Amino acid sequence: MLKYLVADAKINGAFDGDIVPILVRAFDEACQALDRSGASWGTDPIAAKAARERLARRIIELARLGERDRRLLRDNALLSLSQSFRGWRPR
Repeated sequence: MLKYLVADAKINGAFDGDIVPILVRAFDEACQALDRSGASWGTDPIAAKAARERLARRIIELARLGERDRRLLRDNALLSLSQSFRGWRPR
Protein backbone atom coordinates (compact mmCIF):
# COMPACT_ATOMS: atom_id res chain seq x y z
CA MET A 1 0.00 0.00 0.00
CA LEU A 2 2.81 2.39 0.84
CA LYS A 3 4.24 2.28 -2.69
CA TYR A 4 0.82 3.31 -4.06
CA LEU A 5 0.59 6.11 -1.51
CA VAL A 6 4.05 7.36 -2.47
CA ALA A 7 3.19 7.28 -6.18
CA ASP A 8 -0.09 9.09 -5.54
CA ALA A 9 1.60 11.68 -3.32
CA LYS A 10 3.91 12.67 -6.17
CA ILE A 11 0.86 13.68 -8.19
CA ASN A 12 -1.73 14.70 -5.61
CA GLY A 13 0.28 15.54 -2.49
CA ALA A 14 0.77 13.47 0.63
CA PHE A 15 -1.97 12.54 3.07
CA ASP A 16 -1.72 13.76 6.65
CA GLY A 17 0.26 11.36 8.81
CA ASP A 18 -2.78 10.40 10.89
CA ILE A 19 -4.66 9.21 7.78
CA VAL A 20 -1.98 6.85 6.44
CA PRO A 21 -2.42 4.16 9.14
CA ILE A 22 -6.16 4.07 8.41
CA LEU A 23 -5.52 3.55 4.71
CA VAL A 24 -2.87 0.90 5.29
CA ARG A 25 -5.11 -1.01 7.69
CA ALA A 26 -8.07 -0.83 5.28
CA PHE A 27 -5.83 -2.18 2.52
CA ASP A 28 -4.42 -4.96 4.71
CA GLU A 29 -7.89 -6.02 5.79
CA ALA A 30 -9.14 -5.98 2.19
CA CYS A 31 -6.20 -8.15 1.10
CA GLN A 32 -6.85 -10.58 3.96
CA ALA A 33 -10.50 -10.81 2.95
CA LEU A 34 -9.44 -11.42 -0.63
CA ASP A 35 -7.07 -14.19 0.45
CA ARG A 36 -9.78 -15.82 2.59
CA SER A 37 -12.33 -15.65 -0.23
CA GLY A 38 -10.78 -18.53 -2.14
CA ALA A 39 -11.14 -16.67 -5.43
CA SER A 40 -9.68 -18.98 -8.07
CA TRP A 41 -7.86 -16.15 -9.86
CA GLY A 42 -6.12 -15.33 -6.61
CA THR A 43 -3.61 -18.10 -7.34
CA ASP A 44 -2.49 -16.34 -10.53
CA PRO A 45 0.28 -13.98 -9.40
CA ILE A 46 -0.42 -11.44 -12.15
CA ALA A 47 -4.15 -11.35 -11.37
CA ALA A 48 -3.46 -11.22 -7.63
CA LYS A 49 -1.12 -8.25 -8.09
CA ALA A 50 -3.69 -6.49 -10.28
CA ALA A 51 -6.38 -7.10 -7.66
CA ARG A 52 -4.23 -5.65 -4.88
CA GLU A 53 -3.38 -2.65 -7.02
CA ARG A 54 -7.06 -2.05 -7.73
CA LEU A 55 -7.83 -2.26 -4.00
CA ALA A 56 -5.11 0.26 -3.19
CA ARG A 57 -6.15 2.68 -5.90
CA ARG A 58 -9.80 2.57 -4.83
CA ILE A 59 -8.93 3.15 -1.17
CA ILE A 60 -6.76 6.11 -2.13
CA GLU A 61 -9.46 7.47 -4.44
CA LEU A 62 -12.06 7.34 -1.66
CA ALA A 63 -9.66 8.89 0.83
CA ARG A 64 -9.01 11.74 -1.61
CA LEU A 65 -12.77 12.31 -1.60
CA GLY A 66 -12.69 12.59 2.20
CA GLU A 67 -13.64 9.11 3.40
CA ARG A 68 -11.89 8.19 6.65
CA ASP A 69 -13.88 5.19 7.89
CA ARG A 70 -11.59 2.17 7.60
CA ARG A 71 -14.43 -0.31 7.23
CA LEU A 72 -16.11 1.71 4.48
CA LEU A 73 -12.79 2.09 2.66
CA ARG A 74 -12.19 -1.66 2.87
CA ASP A 75 -15.70 -2.71 1.93
CA ASN A 76 -16.03 -0.28 -0.95
CA ALA A 77 -12.66 -1.34 -2.36
CA LEU A 78 -13.72 -5.00 -2.24
CA LEU A 79 -17.06 -4.18 -3.84
CA SER A 80 -15.35 -2.22 -6.59
CA LEU A 81 -12.96 -5.11 -7.19
CA SER A 82 -15.76 -7.67 -7.37
CA GLN A 83 -17.67 -5.53 -9.85
CA SER A 84 -14.58 -5.10 -12.05
CA PHE A 85 -14.09 -8.86 -12.32
CA ARG A 86 -17.72 -9.60 -13.15
CA GLY A 87 -17.73 -11.86 -16.18
CA TRP A 88 -14.02 -12.63 -15.88
CA ARG A 89 -13.10 -16.23 -16.60
CA PRO A 90 -9.83 -18.03 -15.81
CA ARG A 91 -7.62 -18.82 -18.78
